[in-house]
Amino acid sequence: MVTESSPESNGSKDPAFRKRRRLVRLFKLLNSPLLVTVAGGLFVFLISSYIQHRYAMSQGAIQAAQSRRVHRIDSASAAEEEIIQSVSKWFTGNANIAGAYRAHVNQAQYRETMDYSIAADREWDNLKPILAIKISIYFPGEETQRRWNHLVEELNDFNQTVTDIDERFNGVTKASPKLAEALTVVDEKIRQIEIDLAAFALQLNGLINSEEARPLARIVSASAGLRVVAENLQRPVGYLHKSAANISSNFLS
Repeated sequence: MVTESSPESNGSKDPAFRKRRRLVRLFKLLNSPLLVTVAGGLFVFLISSYIQHRYAMSQGAIQAAQSRRVHRIDSASAAEEEIIQSVSKWFTGNANIAGAYRAHVNQAQYRETMDYSIAADREWDNLKPILAIKISIYFPGEETQRRWNHLVEELNDFNQTVTDIDERFNGVTKASPKLAEALTVVDEKIRQIEIDLAAFALQLNGLINSEEARPLARIVSASAGLRVVAENLQRPVGYLHKSAANISSNFLS
């Protein structure tokens, strides 16, 4: 008597059938709600921890960059103040000599004015190379350097003009047509230097203000993106089970 074997018993001898059945069991195991939830939760936890770590690092980078920028702005502001004050002091020292001749001061007042001017000259000679370095560090740029060089040339020319007057009249401040003519030239140079010095001070101040207004765009943008990702990773992971079920059913169909 011949016994008809069932399709399952016949298929069990087929290697392809046995492989398919093992895959079915594996996907049933992987599709277990508990396993999917645990695995998904662990995956999200690891990714979330990494993203949060990167976000914390970006926040630290923002604070460090902001601190460096504040320090740079403070240093630039101090340099600007020192530059303008030093130029003004030397300029005033020379202008006072012309003022002494214009006011027809006595010899004691003239001598006092000359002492102040000589001290200002010595201080300027020591400070000028230092100021040039600070300008190149805190206010780099061709336009700033051009304005500075032009201002220094004007000051040197003004100093020479005042020196020529003092050597010509040798402390004799008595009014005379020749002295009045010489002082007219000085007055014109004083007005021009005042204009150029004010423009240079405005340019330095504008550079500082632009640095204050410049956002830390690249770092802030990256940090904001990491924050959004970190927030999204905090959502429930139950949807992973449904996704896994859909994948396995499509694979086995």
